Amino acid sequence: MVDGIVFEYEYNRILGMALFFLLGFLASFLGIGGGSLIVPLLVYLLNFPVAIAAATSQMIVAILTFAATMVHIWIGSFHHGAHRIAALGIGVLTGAQLGAYLSCKIKGKWIIRSLAIALVLVGIRMLIALY
Repeated sequence: MVDGIVFEYEYNRILGMALFFLLGFLASFLGIGGGSLIVPLLVYLLNFPVAIAAATSQMIVAILTFAATMVHIWIGSFHHGAHRIAALGIGVLTGAQLGAYLSCKIKGKWIIRSLAIALVLVGIRMLIALY
């Protein structure tokens, strides 16, 4: 349920587990987060409504980021300090609330288009950084 609207949809759980297993393998193999691929996988391959996919993606990324941060603290490779964690946490919590609010106000196709534009811009920035 999002903003009082109940969504009814079905998805193939076996396909979902296989896709996310492959996504996890690919993300760890390439050294990327994989978060930018979660929403398109949920929407286009598992038939999730965009608002549900966005919220699910936020939850997945939050849990994985927390776990990764704890591992880095545990093994002693995190040297950025608690102030950086607090600042990032405040930004994430604020951005997540704003994103959840906007995802109810903006049509799904515009959310997907915005994500695509953001990914293209990140790709361009990465290409520029190479040179």
